[in-house]
Amino acid sequence: MPVKAERRPPGSENGRLRARLEELEETLRAIRSGEVDALVVETAGEDQVFTLKSADQTYRLMVEEMQAGAATLSHDGVVLYSNPFLATLLGQPVEAVLGAPLSHFLDEQGAISVSRLLQAAESASGVSRGEASFRRGGVSVPTQVSVTLLSLEGAPVFCMIVTDLTERRLQEEERVQLERERLARTAAEEAHRTAREEIERRKQVEESLRQAEKRQRELLEREQAARAEAEEANRLKDEFLATLSHELRSPLNAIVAWSHILCEPSLDPATASRAVETIDRNARAQAQLVADILDVSQIITGRFQMSLGPVRLSDVIEAAADAVRPAARAKGIRLELAIDPAAGPVLGDASRLQQVFWNLLSNAIRFAPVEGRVQVRMENAGSCTEVSVTDDGPGIDAAFLPYVFDRFRQADSSSTRRHAGLGLGLAIVRHLVEAHGGTVEARNRDDRPGAVLTVRLPRQKGATADGPPAEHTG
Repeated sequence: MPVKAERRPPGSENGRLRARLEELEETLRAIRSGEVDALVVETAGEDQVFTLKSADQTYRLMVEEMQAGAATLSHDGVVLYSNPFLATLLGQPVEAVLGAPLSHFLDEQGAISVSRLLQAAESASGVSRGEASFRRGGVSVPTQVSVTLLSLEGAPVFCMIVTDLTERRLQEEERVQLERERLARTAAEEAHRTAREEIERRKQVEESLRQAEKRQRELLEREQAARAEAEEANRLKDEFLATLSHELRSPLNAIVAWSHILCEPSLDPATASRAVETIDRNARAQAQLVADILDVSQIITGRFQMSLGPVRLSDVIEAAADAVRPAARAKGIRLELAIDPAAGPVLGDASRLQQVFWNLLSNAIRFAPVEGRVQVRMENAGSCTEVSVTDDGPGIDAAFLPYVFDRFRQADSSSTRRHAGLGLGLAIVRHLVEAHGGTVEARNRDDRPGAVLTVRLPRQKGATADGPPAEHTG
């Protein structure tokens, strides 16, 4: 028999839905029992008849028998329809579920999750999915919930499909347990492997003991070589002390002698001026000797310090050249500077770098012949700035060339040597250059007599300079 469903104007939907629950339950009962053949729905025009046979009955039975929860919710979350599976999942009879708010069967977090799913289905594409926890007695049941908005005439309703995840969670726990067992087996295998490795390690220890005996023999041989080197070092130090005594005594004797001359009452102005100049020159020479000794002492004891900052090497070289020009003029030596302005600044200590080039220039002037020439050239060399100091003296003895930067080393250490000095200047130069991250090397000229000492310093990153090379001759 047909059941006529009247269409009512929208209003207080919750009140109407609750008022019609008994009518709906009766209609659902009649539909399930097959007593209803069709539904007649009143519309604005003419009534429409919907038959409830054949395929419709198949779909009803499918929903009733499906192994997943199915429900229809009103806009405010009241259960309008529930299949038996959902009622069983909730531990309630179908009659207790129908007409009740869905939130009665959800825990606190589950209610929040379902509310978000309903809002998402209403505001997005009409479909939303997520997880929510239902209550079945005192037990929380994890589920997967899919909500679809049905845009029917009148108030919209939601179709909800609920999948029980309990079995899946149990399977995950079982998988975790199996993974733990696998890890336990792996740990046992690792223990067996460790035991085998321990046996192998013992064999290696025995081999190490044999190697240690071999190294001990080698150490004894090295000790003998070190003893020979120490004896050589002591000899060099003895020579250095003798040289130091001579170098300190020579300017001191000159200072004492000319000081006595200054004390004479009948001293003429020319002799007095010469005495003062001689005393000043020898005092400066002695002060430089002491400064070199202090520098070497700080280097050896590790107390040598520098103050780093951007440095223009061209300025440093100019200052060093100005300091040695009087000595160059005294020997008639022509001092030539070729500085490339394109060579950018370096990161270093300006005073220490000036000390480097002062030592190199002083050394070149000392060995250059009278009326000779000393050249300084600065240019870019890849990522470094290269500065070379070239003289036209006799050059460096090939046998002494590997030791030219060693402390306390001199090609001629006898008391009758031609050139003065302690042999510390080039050792200080190497330490200062290496402290700036650079290198220094010495070689003899290929085309003619003379030596070339080359310093390479890394340029400061991001620094450039413009302009053609500038030639200076003094």
